Amino acid sequence: MADYIQKKAVSLNSRFTNVIIMLEEEEIYEQEYFAGMKRNLKIFKNYTMNSNNIMENIFPLEKSGTQAPKTIMLKGISGIGKTIVTQKIIYDWASEKCCKQFYCVLSFHFQELNLIRWPISLKNLILEKYGELAPVLPELLQKPNILITLDGLDEFKHQLDFHGSKVYKSVDDVATVAEIVVNLLNQNLLPKATIFLTTRPTVSSVPKKLIDKNLVLAGFTSSGTKEYCLNYYKDIRIAGIVYNYISGYDSLSALSFIPLYCYIICTLVEKIVTKGKDQLPSYRPPLTVTEVYHQYLINALQHHGRGTEVPSQQDPSQVIGISVKQAIFRLGKLAYKGLLSNMILFDEEMLNYYGLSLNSLPSSFLTNVFTTQQYGEQCLYSFFHVTLQEFFAALYCVIEIGDNDQTLIECLNAWCLGEVHQSGNIHLLEDITQDSGNLQEQLQTFTKFFVGLLKLIKDKSLTGLIESNNDNILFLLKKWFTVCFEDETLTKHHFLILANCLFEFQEYSIVKSTSPNINEIQLENIKLFPLDCVAINYALKGSDHTIQLIDIQGCGIGSESLQKIGPVLRRCKHINLQFNSLKDAFVSQLISPLKKNQTVKVLDLANNFFTDESVDSFVELLSHSQSLEEIILIRNRFTEKVKRKILEAGKPGQKIIIHQSNKPRPHVQDFKILEENMQTMQLNVDAFPNSFPNE
Repeated sequence: MADYIQKKAVSLNSRFTNVIIMLEEEEIYEQEYFAGMKRNLKIFKNYTMNSNNIMENIFPLEKSGTQAPKTIMLKGISGIGKTIVTQKIIYDWASEKCCKQFYCVLSFHFQELNLIRWPISLKNLILEKYGELAPVLPELLQKPNILITLDGLDEFKHQLDFHGSKVYKSVDDVATVAEIVVNLLNQNLLPKATIFLTTRPTVSSVPKKLIDKNLVLAGFTSSGTKEYCLNYYKDIRIAGIVYNYISGYDSLSALSFIPLYCYIICTLVEKIVTKGKDQLPSYRPPLTVTEVYHQYLINALQHHGRGTEVPSQQDPSQVIGISVKQAIFRLGKLAYKGLLSNMILFDEEMLNYYGLSLNSLPSSFLTNVFTTQQYGEQCLYSFFHVTLQEFFAALYCVIEIGDNDQTLIECLNAWCLGEVHQSGNIHLLEDITQDSGNLQEQLQTFTKFFVGLLKLIKDKSLTGLIESNNDNILFLLKKWFTVCFEDETLTKHHFLILANCLFEFQEYSIVKSTSPNINEIQLENIKLFPLDCVAINYALKGSDHTIQLIDIQGCGIGSESLQKIGPVLRRCKHINLQFNSLKDAFVSQLISPLKKNQTVKVLDLANNFFTDESVDSFVELLSHSQSLEEIILIRNRFTEKVKRKILEAGKPGQKIIIHQSNKPRPHVQDFKILEENMQTMQLNVDAFPNSFPNE
């Protein structure tokens, strides 16, 4: 990754920091008891990635009676580090640090594959990038231990047809690039090769049966953020100051779990920190994703323009020239059109079409991706990161909408909720229809940026960059959010998008209006990150009413997320935390807010990893809670002795469900009310091994 502050290249190995990769379960509610218990031991098993074990965890060696996975998919949101992990895999293999079972690694990014516009054979596709392999390629492709990495499926512009594509089995067969990808994943081409595929969570057309191992990239833990600060600054004192500073703000610490955001925050804080610790308190940190990118934009204009630099002593919004503003507008238009058409690579002809000149843009906005020597194409460019493209797209839309209230609301409905009801010719929505599928999920980051920029306009923080006289923004957004949260048909995905947008707008008067309408939070089986939990907590700050239900089973709640959502748990009657791989280390963070909750009646902690070590915490909870009527602890890892101790701690009338019923039930969602006289479960979780074949 380029270091834009110091303007020098940085070694991947010097910056790479531990990240968390977890196994992803395909379906939470589909197994009977036995399969469900076995699954519970497999899902969300944390792997800490570092230079010594990253490849062993992703690519385990074959063992007696087991087969190593041949097709592995790594999912993760934008900026979480999918490409960096892919590069780290290649780096460690090339350095002979691990995974020597692979004879050769062939790496492709879907950005590259988008450039192939003509039918081509797999052999020639490889030679296009690795021409030096020509003398040995026929022999090489006969090897069984080849690794092929395919990075960025969500950036592929072609549809993958796994049902209608023609079957190709020879590397000399000529096909479209999409057909080659399909046949690689179907194991028709190079059936003995191992395929490593990365994508965003919401963009995957690959049938589940073709994936042997599904992984989720969850970013940094708090210790990972601390390690990254040290890797970034190479100075333990400054790194400590920055980490403590980040930890002092809930939103900053939640943002920093995403490696890209952590990098940007470090670049922004660096000039403040290097002047001395005393200046830190006077620095107003970016509290939202939009503010982080806004400050990144200003920082880039100050330090990295091509003749467009703004003196750092001046407010850049006051002195930005007309030419720079025009360039930013045109760049945003290019970004938005590319976003809707799933395009992230742009040639010089396209830049010229939008009136863009590289000489008018800061060097840290667009990066040169490929040269004319590759694929016979012109020089191509992409944004520094796809999230930067989404930010500029949102900036363009905010400018384009201006003070048109009706267009603003219709665009919000389309982008956030997928509702397209055009009352006029809104050109921003020309390429969006009711049949656009899950486009609103793909536009989540863009939508957060859009709403966050509306807040900056309202606060006059973009004066000089955006000229807008729309004084109705607060009124419009308040009404729009209120109507959305009052809608009883609001889906769980839309709820999460709205909560994040509400957080980006940072306006308490809106929260005060919308909070009373949130009586249930049902987000089961949606991966929740710390920033999501901060947003949910913020969405409820405007009222202290009791929440009837929070269902966050199967959401992969980690330590940081649990801490961020703690204030919400204090207000809930029914809490469902099944299938979250909660362990003893989480108990204190879980029990602490619940002891203060005198409204909780049902606490469902089934299908987790609690052991005897947490018994005192559960006994304490049962003794302190005056309202708890039912606690469900089946399919954890308690011994019979501890189960009896927990049962004895209960008050008269409390229902403690800790033994499994004899009667099998097909769905976890049917575990609602169990009889108090359940017999000792015949199938004990502790009897299962810690790992299973094909993990």
